[in-house]
Amino acid sequence: MWFGSFAALCTLTFVVATWVGVELWIGWRSRGARLTSTSLAAEALISASTVVAVTVSIVSATSVPDSQIGPPGAAFVLGVVLMLAGIGIRGLAAATLGSYYTRTVGVQTGQSICMRGPYRHVRHPGYLGTFAALLGFGLALGNWGSVLSILIVVPALALRIAAEERLLLSVFPNDYGIYCRQTRWRLVPGLL
Repeated sequence: MWFGSFAALCTLTFVVATWVGVELWIGWRSRGARLTSTSLAAEALISASTVVAVTVSIVSATSVPDSQIGPPGAAFVLGVVLMLAGIGIRGLAAATLGSYYTRTVGVQTGQSICMRGPYRHVRHPGYLGTFAALLGFGLALGNWGSVLSILIVVPALALRIAAEERLLLSVFPNDYGIYCRQTRWRLVPGLL
């Protein structure tokens, strides 16, 4: 694990604290949401896989020194920048949807399909932000094992996206179908 200085350790700690703060803000904003349809299994799966990925990432960084990324300072800086970008994308997605953005897959009374802000470009910017922040965390730890550990989240993320899209298509068959045709990319324009 690369922490070439006390400043680097403080930087990573600050970025992780910011990320936790954004997640708490999202949870706090949505605490009174009355979801008419939900997928609690998707919520549990993504939460558990995130905890496992972060834990394995930290363990990899501390126990497999031979898989260090070089130069470690560059990996750290790139990782922190990717984390901040991911946190920003997730926060922007939540701010764009307002009270309709919840940490649980579900639909609220009065909700409609959002086609503005980051939702003009990708259908799931919140998940893009989460994955970018996780990948940045693995990179900031400066270890290839840490970066690869983040891939633990990919199957859970794919299942959660599928569950959310099924739910939205069942509740908004016309509007969400039109939105999917207009906004083809789920996570990354031109790729996914």
